[in-house]
Amino acid sequence: MTETETTKEALVVLKETRELLSDPSRWTQGAFARDKAGNVVYTSSPVAHSFCAHGAILHIIETKHSGTVELRDKVWSTLGKLLGPNRSLISYNDGYVVNGAGAPTGYDDVIQLFDAGISVLEAEVSHG
Repeated sequence: MTETETTKEALVVLKETRELLSDPSRWTQGAFARDKAGNVVYTSSPVAHSFCAHGAILHIIETKHSGTVELRDKVWSTLGKLLGPNRSLISYNDGYVVNGAGAPTGYDDVIQLFDAGISVLEAEVSHG
């Protein structure tokens, strides 16, 4: 897969993940994935219903895409650049303040992060 193809597929992954999490009931904290009863499950489980930001990306890649290392790296690096060096996607999703960086976050912050990541990749794709 070329770098341009990887960027395009990463954009699709972020859009699909954003769509999955567009319903607040599909978002969770403290676990990568949960079933409808709130039990922790694998992100690829057929009963997985809600996901943290990280878990939702894994779910989309595992169930709809090839899951190449390059694809995962492109998605993680795009969001990582937006978060900065002192925050991980997991800590951001769960609202943790890491090393004094940032404020606690919630659902709306996570959705805004995905929107920002989509904008970054759309710009990359359009500038080819």
